[in-house]
Amino acid sequence: MKKLKLFLAVILLINIFIVIFTLSACKPKDDGDDNKITPPPIDDIVEPYKFVGRDYYTQNNNPHITDYFDDETKLDIEAKITSFEELKNFCNEKKLQIFNENYNPEINDSLTRNLRKYDDKFFEKRSLLIILRFKETYDNYSFDSLNIQNDTISINLVSANGNSLYKISTNSYLFEISKTVSEKTNKITVIESKGELDQKVTTKIHEFNNLNIKKDAIGNYIISSKEFLNTFCNEETSPFFEKNSLSIKDVYPDVSDELLNDEEFIKMFNEMYNERNKQIIQLLDKYDSEFFQQKALIFIMRNRGDNRFYKLDKFDIEGNAINVTLATPDLGNNLPISAVVNCLYLFEIDKNQITESSQININEIVL
Repeated sequence: MKKLKLFLAVILLINIFIVIFTLSACKPKDDGDDNKITPPPIDDIVEPYKFVGRDYYTQNNNPHITDYFDDETKLDIEAKITSFEELKNFCNEKKLQIFNENYNPEINDSLTRNLRKYDDKFFEKRSLLIILRFKETYDNYSFDSLNIQNDTISINLVSANGNSLYKISTNSYLFEISKTVSEKTNKITVIESKGELDQKVTTKIHEFNNLNIKKDAIGNYIISSKEFLNTFCNEETSPFFEKNSLSIKDVYPDVSDELLNDEEFIKMFNEMYNERNKQIIQLLDKYDSEFFQQKALIFIMRNRGDNRFYKLDKFDIEGNAINVTLATPDLGNNLPISAVVNCLYLFEIDKNQITESSQININEIVL
């Protein structure tokens, strides 16, 4: 028995010696600081791509519109930028003010602020992808995904549950990509497609100043013919719009004769009081008889006391009921400070999805 215990102890010592020897052999040899193996700097560990962000500007509020874009063939731009010098040349060629020292970017001009952060050091490890869309549109596309295949980078933009609130005259999308991806790709494709919700219904959202609306009017309508649309938009016959025929003296009893004959003052007064509905009526009147052959309009108006912006979250039809959920982020106490406005949700939908007697149920939620 003693010999057996001695034998097992010897075997155990031999195994321990083998493990120690193996581990010491795997340890890097320290021949001085120059030969030490150290982990790579964090800057060397670069993901294939990073979406920096999207920026957009509404009509007449765009610092990046230049005469370079007067040519319609230049309104859509996809560019890969591999150096800081190339970035500056890109901006100069398009006459963008990004690196103009005299240009002070506005608070909403994140494109300028983002591009000014880049320098030669950044381009040692990465490159930039810049996507510009200068066509005026109400379409609201958000970044969905980026795919790399062979020598092509494909960027997928998906419509974001309804149109923008205002006409957009610039969309920009900015990406950082690794040098590895940059060096093996030389083509960029941008694919714009409808989101899942927008495949069901075309949503257009518009905001207006206070309208002249009948106090007993219900803000939900199905408009399925041009004839009814004409009645709806005529302030004399509309079940919704109220015609305002106030005179200047009704509002300003002590107005001077000079102002009563002032063309600019009269125009301002009519726009404020007697033509409030004009913009929305012109918008609706663009739908013609051909549109109503296959489609109908669902008209939903909401009065926004705090100017929250609700977007379409859900839309479905069950039996003869149209169910619409509008959602807005929880802003806490940080509500926008703005005048009360009317928000119009306009849904274009195939006629075969609805009936004349369809009921419209609206649910508003705070996310």
